[in-house]
Amino acid sequence: MCGLPDAGPKQLGQAIQHSAVAAVYAPVIQRWNMQVMSEARYSTDDRDLPPEDQRYLVISCGGNGDWYVQIAPKGRFSTTEVVRLSTSGGASSRCPGLTVAVAEAFRAIVASSAGRHIDPPPSYDDLLREVTAWREKAVKYMYDPRDDAIVLRTGAE
Repeated sequence: MCGLPDAGPKQLGQAIQHSAVAAVYAPVIQRWNMQVMSEARYSTDDRDLPPEDQRYLVISCGGNGDWYVQIAPKGRFSTTEVVRLSTSGGASSRCPGLTVAVAEAFRAIVASSAGRHIDPPPSYDDLLREVTAWREKAVKYMYDPRDDAIVLRTGAE
């Protein structure tokens, strides 16, 4: 069943760090990297256009975690026409998944610029299967956010 260990809470916690579920939290872990490398540019694939008509897709990560997306002419640093995508409401609430998709695009562009390849994130179905498997395997354990630990449920032996 997804290669889950038959072990105690400490081993389960360590295994979770290497699971597809942990990939969901990768954006939080990588936030520092996004703030250091706060802009990603992708040049148009329309190479048949004259240089003055070519554009960049520019994705920026604000210090507040919001995303800023613009289309800028090649050779210009930025424009004043920017779409802000709020991660604490706004786009996150009205269009769930949009800010996640922009974050994935940002990471893909940054990785490509550095000559690296990143695997696509796991699908919702993949994550759901893994969470279900964890829940079935670890019914007697629960996460205690106060201690940031996986503990034995009260009355479970």
